Amino acid sequence: MASVEKSTISGPRPLRSRTLPLRLCGQATWDVNSNLTAVTHGFSRVRCSLVYRNFDNLSEAAASLSKAITRTLDFSGHGRSSVAATSGFHSAHNGLVFACELLQSHLSTLHQDLDGEALDIALSRASQLLDATMLNYRGFLRAVEMNNLQVFSSNDVQAIVHRESVEQNAAASVPKSRRKSVLSRLRTFSLSCMLSELVSPLDVLNGRSTASAITLVEPSPMSIKSRQTSFRAKCGDTKNASYNSDITLDLEYIRQMLLSNASSDLHPEETMDVVRNADGSISLATFSELIHMATDQREFLKGYLADLVDVLFLYFRSFATPEKFFEMLLERYHGKAASALGQEDLPRWNQDHNFSKVQVTSLIYMWLKFYWKPTTDECVRQRIIEFSHDSIASDTDIPLQLVKLVTSTICECSPGRTGHEGGRWLEKEITRTETAAGTFPPTDFQARLQYLETFGTDDTSLVNARYFLGTGGAEEIARHLTILESELFHTFVPEDLINFADRGLQSKLVAWRKFSDALSLWVRDCILEHSGAADRARLLEMFVTIAQDCKTMRNFSSAQIIVVALRSSCISRLQQTAKAVSQRCRDVYQELEEFFDSSKNWSPCRTELVQNLPAVPLAMIFVKDIIHCRDGLPRIMSTVGTSSKPSQEYIPLNYYRQMTKIVRGLEKCYGSYKLQRSEFLYGWLKHNIARLQQDSYSTHEGRLVQKSLLLEPKSLTPSLI
Repeated sequence: MASVEKSTISGPRPLRSRTLPLRLCGQATWDVNSNLTAVTHGFSRVRCSLVYRNFDNLSEAAASLSKAITRTLDFSGHGRSSVAATSGFHSAHNGLVFACELLQSHLSTLHQDLDGEALDIALSRASQLLDATMLNYRGFLRAVEMNNLQVFSSNDVQAIVHRESVEQNAAASVPKSRRKSVLSRLRTFSLSCMLSELVSPLDVLNGRSTASAITLVEPSPMSIKSRQTSFRAKCGDTKNASYNSDITLDLEYIRQMLLSNASSDLHPEETMDVVRNADGSISLATFSELIHMATDQREFLKGYLADLVDVLFLYFRSFATPEKFFEMLLERYHGKAASALGQEDLPRWNQDHNFSKVQVTSLIYMWLKFYWKPTTDECVRQRIIEFSHDSIASDTDIPLQLVKLVTSTICECSPGRTGHEGGRWLEKEITRTETAAGTFPPTDFQARLQYLETFGTDDTSLVNARYFLGTGGAEEIARHLTILESELFHTFVPEDLINFADRGLQSKLVAWRKFSDALSLWVRDCILEHSGAADRARLLEMFVTIAQDCKTMRNFSSAQIIVVALRSSCISRLQQTAKAVSQRCRDVYQELEEFFDSSKNWSPCRTELVQNLPAVPLAMIFVKDIIHCRDGLPRIMSTVGTSSKPSQEYIPLNYYRQMTKIVRGLEKCYGSYKLQRSEFLYGWLKHNIARLQQDSYSTHEGRLVQKSLLLEPKSLTPSLI
């Protein structure tokens, strides 16, 4: 995202709008207050149209709501490089788009020709879909805020001073205090306007309505006035608020209706095997209970499902076969009411179960669309086809648009149409990454590189690293190191890290570590093989340039290895070499050291990594994170007892949430580079690095230390590098 410089405006200055607009380079202005108010206003209009059965205004109200939500989604795409650090962002984004599509498709079927029970049921479903859309909207805002994601950072957004009236400008004697940050007001809106306890206001299927007319709870004037005061207190200075009293009245009216229809827990025995965190999110649960929670209306209303669904689909193969998982979804879909359930509670149970059926169908759609892995899931595809044909297609409780989505994605998962063996989620991430990847034009070293191509593969020893001191030589080495390291990174898929103790995975990680150690030795060897301090300084400068080029190409692994090699004692102690190094090289090296500072937990590197661009990550970072998660797992499990079902163990969701963040972060940079490979240079690098893997690392390091001491004897004065 292009950066926008801050502008300093002294004193109060009248502007066209009282709200805080955001303008990104080359993009339209996005007004936070107006947009969020438009969403809540659109919500209230659609809700009132449904409640009063005003079909004349329903279409316009639905279009207004859809337009406001679309503006939020469009704006979020501008900050994708920052928001992408949240593992649940794409799930939240897709969930909101999916909910909007379902809502629009259902509202288009409502008309005045419907009457009686059919109209009541249609209105009830529309209300549920509307609530689901707004809850997904709130969940999307929460996903943006998670993990301190600075989507609206100072580099992206220009803050503009609020408009003041003419009288205020004339009377102003002291500068006005700055308004709350955009992120703070997003949080305020998401808490106060997004209606955290949404349930259906239609008392049609809950046993409390005896006629087709809907009984509404009218808010009292005092409650409206009290709510207005509370609303203004939460949203800040009323002089600068962009909402009006009509919107406030609508929100109060909706709130009263929602409170009047609060549902109670009908199945307390089904939540026994669940342990929650302090914030209400699920910490531990059995596998069967996870499926229940992912399809339960009450859990859906709490807004914790975005990461729960992602974790469920990413790890369910570790706890059950795809066949068993599908059978559990079917059991949830065809569930029956408990025999002890009272007759008065049966309508409410039916309404809740209808929601569960829609949610089960949605999970099947998401499985096919985003999480399908042909290598493991093909065995259950035929059963999904039969279920779609025999049950979903003929079930009038399932929206027709959702049925169409399921059937179309089944076709997409057919053999021959599926792509990467790592699954459809990874396939989509790779496509997105490789689409955004840049191309690399030929360097100024191209003519000399073509000359090297005339050499045979057995002539690699004839070429010295000094040959690449020419313009573009360092970049060519950086490109080919990136090719080599990228191949090592792609020997496994990020999801393989789930089974971290697997021998096959460990052997691949060991091979990568040995390559890194050998590369570090080779860098030092290339510098120390020259007896002249000036020659060593030129080689050192070349490797600093290579590290800088690797970092620019997002090959963080090679860049960090080179920095570590130059920091080693056999190089850093060379005073004569350090004196011959240019100041520019010293500055670049200092920047690289700050970027790869481990004392800050590699924070700059972590921030850069999580973007949809090809990269080679630091293996030590994600290995360290995984080991940290695994070390804490026994302590987590020791704090809970056994579940009520001895055959099912508790699943530590906090552990798997952390693992999901690691896996999803690596998937975003898993795409391949668009690099042209020189066979000779590729082979030359492999040969020189491989020969340093033959003996132990300590043996080679001892040899390099002795060589360094011969070049420059010991001294008490430290080096400048």
